[in-house]
This record gives sequence, C-alpha cells and structure tokens, in this order.
Amino acid sequence: MNLELGPIFRGMLRNKIGFGLLVFEIAITLAIGLNCVTMVKREIERVGKESGLDEENLIAISINPFGTAFEESSYRQQVVADDMALLRARPEIRDAVLVSPFPLQGGGSSLQAKPLGAPDTALVRAPRYIGGSHMVETFGLSIAEGRDFTEADVLRTSDLPEQLNVLVTRDLADALYPDGNGLGKQVDIQIEGLACTIVGIVDYMYTPYDNGGPMETRIIFFPGLRTSAGFSSYLVRTEPGHRDTTIAALNDLLLAKYPDRVLRIRSVESMKETAYFFNRFVIIVLSSVVVLLVLVTAIGLLGMTWFSVARRTHQIGVRRALGATRVAILRFFFVENSLVTVLGMTLGLALAIGLNRILIVQTSGQPLTPILVLISLVFLWSIGLAATLWPAWRGSRIEPAIASRNV
Repeated sequence: MNLELGPIFRGMLRNKIGFGLLVFEIAITLAIGLNCVTMVKREIERVGKESGLDEENLIAISINPFGTAFEESSYRQQVVADDMALLRARPEIRDAVLVSPFPLQGGGSSLQAKPLGAPDTALVRAPRYIGGSHMVETFGLSIAEGRDFTEADVLRTSDLPEQLNVLVTRDLADALYPDGNGLGKQVDIQIEGLACTIVGIVDYMYTPYDNGGPMETRIIFFPGLRTSAGFSSYLVRTEPGHRDTTIAALNDLLLAKYPDRVLRIRSVESMKETAYFFNRFVIIVLSSVVVLLVLVTAIGLLGMTWFSVARRTHQIGVRRALGATRVAILRFFFVENSLVTVLGMTLGLALAIGLNRILIVQTSGQPLTPILVLISLVFLWSIGLAATLWPAWRGSRIEPAIASRNV
C-alpha cells in the first residue's frame, strides 16, 4: 500500500508554520493534560480515602464560653464532666469525648517523634490528638495491639508528668520501629524531661493534613482533658440513624445547665466537605483545563484538515482522474494528520516527563504511570483521527469534473 509519504512531507514543509503550531499545540495539550489528569487522580483518591472513623454518626461541637466562671480551670473541668455524663446517658448517643482538634477538619497540629535515644535523623512528623479515655471508642477506631486509654492515663492539669502513655497508629509505629515491635517502646516527642510509652496501637486512621504525605496516617494520641476559657470541643458518636435528630436536640440539652456558652454543632461529614473544598475545586478546575485543551486541539486538527482539503481541491481532482480511489484520498489525510499527531505526542511526552519531575520536587506530586501515559497517547491519537474524519470524507467526495472547474 503506497501511503505517498513524500507528497505528505512536502505539503507539510510548504506550510511549516501551520503544521508547526499544530504540533506544538498537541505537545502542550499532552504535557499539561497528562499532568493535570495525574493531579486530578491524586485529589480524587484523597477525597475518597477511608478515614477509619465512624464518619456518618459523628457530631462535632465547638464551644465558646463567655461567662467569667469559665476562667477557673476547676469550673471548666466540672462543666466537661457534667456534659460528658449528660451526653453518655442518652440512649441515642454511643459515646462522647472532649477532644482537640477535631478529626477530618483539615489541618490541626503536629509534632516530631523518634524512638527514645535515637538521633534526630530518625524524627517522624505526626499529627496529634488530645482527648479523654473515650477517644478511641468515640472516633470509631479499633485497637490492633495493646490497650486503650484508661481514666488513670488521663492528664487533668497542665503539669506534665515524667511518664505519659500514648496511642499511635500502625503506620506511625512502623515508621518509628520498622521491625514491628513498637508496642511498649518509649518515644521522644521533643519535650525535655518527658518520655512517652506506647501502650496501644490503633489499626488505622487517616486525617487530611499533609497534602497527601505519609504523615496523614502516622498519628499519635495523648490522654488529656484540654480546656480553655476561650474554646473547647466535643466529639459525639451516635447510634446509626440518630445523628440528625441528636444534632437538633444538643443545643438545648447542653445549654440547660450551663447557658453562658455559644455552641456550633455540625456533623463531621459536613466538616469534611468543608475541609475538602479546595481539593474538589482543584478537581473541577484541572478537569476543565484538560477538556478545554483537548477541545482546542481537536478544533485545530479539524481546521487544519479543512484548510488542507480546500488547498488541495485541484490536486485531489487530478488524482481522482488518474484513478485514485476515495479510500486512497481518505488515507492520505489520515496519514498526514497521524504524522502531525505523532510528532506532537513525541514532543509532548518529553515535556510531560520534564514537567512531572518539577511537580514531584515542588509539590510532592505523583509520578506518571505507564498505563496513564498509554491511555493518554491512544486517546489523543483517537481525537486526531476523529477530527480528521469529516473534512477528509468531504475531500474524498470531490469529483474530477468539479476539481477541474476550480483550476
């Protein structure tokens, strides 16, 4: 089969600027589009990642007291004790805890930890949560090894002891002790004079914190009742199906005895939606960029083929008169656009790899995967063929007599 590559190349050389711009457009589409798809894939994975929490049954309560009595630490402790007793006595509430910060709020606070006596090169960054002995049950987590907190573990003052029991997630335990023997070991959290002992290992928990980094599942839990005159926060876990009715009743329930407070009550699911707003925004924006790039490239290929057909009307007529079939004319334009597309994809792939390496260094992005690259190449090549189909078909319908009148 004679594809007449010579005439195709000569025709491209006669219109170097037009074909060159199209090659560059395809290259830019592939380079930017491929990395955008990689970033969209990463954000979708983050938004859909399992947290390990009983999300659909969790309620977050933010408390802002304004009474002068709340300036006394002992008074605040009594308020918390009364609130917890009141909440846990409700049949529709499974458990409740004073906690800081809220899980899934997007951010929080973190610390650096290492095995006791290890060099600073062994430091591992981890988000931290502080709560009472009901924290694990309220979160909906499970203890894989060791034990949960007890009331004896809980700190009720700001004075730090020399020894503190902590819980860590499996991922943090493995990061600190790769040999898998983290239970019972001591951890240095960079506070002078304080040693922490791992008394329990939580199977799994995820919190959106590090833009997809490993610390999002390397979490440490401290037993403490942290209150302040300005703010405190409760987490409530309801029985299945009772979350919304409980939210409606909580304000009156908690303010009945201690009214000098302003409460903000919301589901953890709604808080998670807020925390992931930027991620969803990125997904929409980058997806729109990909669609726009593909659309512009398809229009460019379509326009170039229309121009090529119009410019070669006489040539097509002559070829038809010499016996060229309509299939041969179609093949001519398909091969021409395939060459342009392949040249653009070759340049675009090199640009995509270079851009991806920059993104990995600057934003801890994900590397391009071979399967995604292959799918993108096939998709872009298919778009090129589809954009060529209609003008090429119109060109193949040109009759020798019509072409002669256009001389």
